Amino acid sequence: MKKLFSKENLTAYAGLGLGSVAATLVEEKLVDTYVPETVGADVKSIIKGLTPIIAGVFTPTLIQGNFGQSLGDGMIAAGAASLTRYAIKKASPSFANTLGIQGDVMLSGMDDMPSMMTAQPLMGNAGVDNFSGSSYDFTSSAAGEMDF
Repeated sequence: MKKLFSKENLTAYAGLGLGSVAATLVEEKLVDTYVPETVGADVKSIIKGLTPIIAGVFTPTLIQGNFGQSLGDGMIAAGAASLTRYAIKKASPSFANTLGIQGDVMLSGMDDMPSMMTAQPLMGNAGVDNFSGSSYDFTSSAAGEMDF
């Protein structure tokens, strides 16, 4: 237990975490800034994964010692995870969806949901349009105050 919380191990843990954060910054800032949109989304995703791996390989030469090595390892791990996510999305979109890595947003599967303003049954009243007729409150929608 003492070795788990030794100074060397804590420094290594911090390096891994900071390396992961640095990899995200490299992916988002460097690649998004300098890689043109004309290369395509697939190529850009591969470049986003490879860039932190390459940076992680060279980091220990710039920052000597165990911390530099851990920092590089964290960048390599984050880049490898990014490439793995991309490969799974391309190989099997349904499996990627099962893993929760398919969309860019958490609620990406909500595109087929009806909007709040579509005619739909309320409490099982099939065929009843709840948003038109005399009981519809025009102040609660996009109608605005001046339209009623």
